[in-house]
Amino acid sequence: LIQVMRDDVHAGVRREAIQALERIGSPRAVPALAERVKFEPVSGLGGLLKRPREGTENRRAVVLALRKIRSPEVFPVLHAMLTEDSDPVVRAAAGEAYLDVGREAAVPNAVQALLTDSSARVRVWLVEGLGDLPDRRSVQPLIELYATEKNPEVRERIVWALGHLGDARARPLIERARTDSDSSVQEMAQEALTALNAASGKAPVAAAGAEENAGVLAQALGNERGEVPTGVAVA
Repeated sequence: LIQVMRDDVHAGVRREAIQALERIGSPRAVPALAERVKFEPVSGLGGLLKRPREGTENRRAVVLALRKIRSPEVFPVLHAMLTEDSDPVVRAAAGEAYLDVGREAAVPNAVQALLTDSSARVRVWLVEGLGDLPDRRSVQPLIELYATEKNPEVRERIVWALGHLGDARARPLIERARTDSDSSVQEMAQEALTALNAASGKAPVAAAGAEENAGVLAQALGNERGEVPTGVAVA
């Protein structure tokens, strides 16, 4: 399967091989999968322009395979795809998978990607992923992002995430969001306030030290600056 994925001239056949490796779910496939999402220089242009070894569909298939494998080796590959891939469709899929597999250990790098990615699609998926995790480290960055975010879908997801996290620091923003210029944000703000009120009488979400329970994942991620081990990063 790995040889077919590497050598077959037909993209559809290579994708079927990637999907078969996903079903098998062996960590031994991770290095070969990582090779398929690298970018390589276009010949004759002095390395100034790079193109992916695989198209968008196949790179997204690699993300799904890595998500299924879920071994520590997949984290730096997913992080590199999240931060370096040229296609927002792939970055969005990688961000979702990165948070799903890495959980709290992935939060610092995911927040950094959220604050720097130019694609609203990617930001939406990252906000949703952060909102699904019981980790307070994302609360303040989400509050700050709302103030500068121009895309209403992203703002609506930020309000949802803050309501879902149930942190009292978000209450002033959620209340202001009821007068947002977009009606979907206004409606979500009302729902988020209801959720926040319900959460106020319950145990709070995990505190900022939640990463202490994810030592193995944090080590696999490299460090909070997102450094990826040599030979694994997407070039």
